[in-house]
Amino acid sequence: MRVSPNYDMSDICPSPMPCNSGSCEQSISKNRTGSSGLYPSVEERRLKKDELGFEGACFEEDRISLFRNETKYRSIMALPLPPGLTPMEVAFLCEMEMVTVVPRQRLESLHLLGGPTQPLKPPHRAPLPLWLALLLKRQKRANIHAPPWLHPYSLESILEHETKIAPSVFSPPPPIAPSVSSSLSPPFIPSSTDSALPNHLPYHWLELGEILLEACSDDIPDPGRVRTLLRDLREVRMAKMRGSMKELEGGGVTKLTGVGGMEVAEGRGFIVGVMDGLRKLGASREAARREREEDEGDGGGGEGSEDEDMGFN
Repeated sequence: MRVSPNYDMSDICPSPMPCNSGSCEQSISKNRTGSSGLYPSVEERRLKKDELGFEGACFEEDRISLFRNETKYRSIMALPLPPGLTPMEVAFLCEMEMVTVVPRQRLESLHLLGGPTQPLKPPHRAPLPLWLALLLKRQKRANIHAPPWLHPYSLESILEHETKIAPSVFSPPPPIAPSVSSSLSPPFIPSSTDSALPNHLPYHWLELGEILLEACSDDIPDPGRVRTLLRDLREVRMAKMRGSMKELEGGGVTKLTGVGGMEVAEGRGFIVGVMDGLRKLGASREAARREREEDEGDGGGGEGSEDEDMGFN
């Protein structure tokens, strides 16, 4: 992520330079206790800079701080914001998904907000956050192992389930292992590592697939076929989401179990528009019914008064 020099970064950086200028490093590392504490000291961060390269000097806390600063700036300058997460924010959260890498070089453990990573020792595989795996991939220091659900045979099986086996519902999400805490949710559930189930789409399947196809297509088997299957799945599932809105008419309820994060972010505008339209239609129908009842009541009352005047009662 790059931050414009026009942003007010006084809260996180003493100078208006981007995060890789070195001043952010000193600001964020200030008052840290080094190897005995949770975060590395300035000297340890400089050693990590030598290991990861100049671009890798920004750790996870720098990345999240800059994202929050950018979001705050955007919220002030572009009010009112749409409700919910935007597709850009969903893609940012997707970068915290755990993926499996095959390292080419040794690398010691890194202290991140989610805890220390496993030391990288070739050729043993290790799980890493997607943003760190992409960084090592760009530096040619590791390869990213494609998750099982991103293989062509898995996507073909999921597409068959979506179109033939259960054409009216979404394919089920991956089951949560008993060892995973019930308080965790995506992207903190390991659903895209090499131990994930092959025939289940994770919550961030769409954006994760696009990122991997763009950054490491050489690590994905038959990337052209995978790209085509992802596009077909997206179209089929979006058509299902639009068709499920018919059940909302008349106060119905629709199920969105298995829908991904990017699908929700992209379809939120359409879904909210449909619900607002149905609400307005229901209000107009209710108003017309009340007017009709009032007219009928007034008509009935007039006939009764005429009968009393003529002496029939």
